[in-house]
Amino acid sequence: MPSFDPSPSNKPSPPSLPALPPGVNTFAGMDKSDYPGDRVMESLIRTTNLDWTGFYLTPAPSQGHQLGWMPKHKFLRSLGWGLAPIYVGRQEPSIPRADHRMTPENGKIDGTHAAQLAAAAGFPPRSVVYLDFENGPPLTKKATAYYVAWAEALRLGGFSPGVYCLHGLAVGLRAAVPDGLIWAVNYSKFSKKLFSSPFPQPDPDRSGVPGATMWQLIGNVFVEYVDNVTGTKQKVFVDLNSSVTKDPSVQLRRA
Repeated sequence: MPSFDPSPSNKPSPPSLPALPPGVNTFAGMDKSDYPGDRVMESLIRTTNLDWTGFYLTPAPSQGHQLGWMPKHKFLRSLGWGLAPIYVGRQEPSIPRADHRMTPENGKIDGTHAAQLAAAAGFPPRSVVYLDFENGPPLTKKATAYYVAWAEALRLGGFSPGVYCLHGLAVGLRAAVPDGLIWAVNYSKFSKKLFSSPFPQPDPDRSGVPGATMWQLIGNVFVEYVDNVTGTKQKVFVDLNSSVTKDPSVQLRRA
């Protein structure tokens, strides 16, 4: 394969993005690796303040099995869910059970693959796809080069880049891909407990990453909802998030 060229030539220009107005509303979201089932998703959207969910594009390099999300785009949209498509690409060696071949060449391969999966799932062109970085700081040169190459290939495939990362990586990743949206992870401000609706939906600016459009508040918690059929209280294990948009697949920027 040709070597990675960091120069700006032959790269598609980032789109002109609509600005969000000051004082924009925020929206509660969730993500969960395995699809929890149609009945759970219908109950959650109807009986809680959740507006959007992560949507895993599979199989991916560090998530090589089907998780059940791929056939569900049309169904979830029909219920009113906003969606955040997630691609779990190559990871740093500190992350176990992952593909660690984090190179610019593989970034190009994976960006093309992410675009193909997003299209196959039903996402329209220019939707935002979020590359999942599981590691913490420091941000390495190889991770940065991988993300730059991934974002370029994703754009060539007709989609827009975003990145899910710990808040300590966000500044460097945003500098590397200025048009990439930031889904910041910072668990330090919320404690684990059983959450019931309404779930927290703070401004992602408070995540420690000014200008972030999404914030993962806490991971691996039980949230309570009312079963849509029986009317009984149930719970499901998820990560809780907040966003400045009801549909994180739509490319926006902070004002």
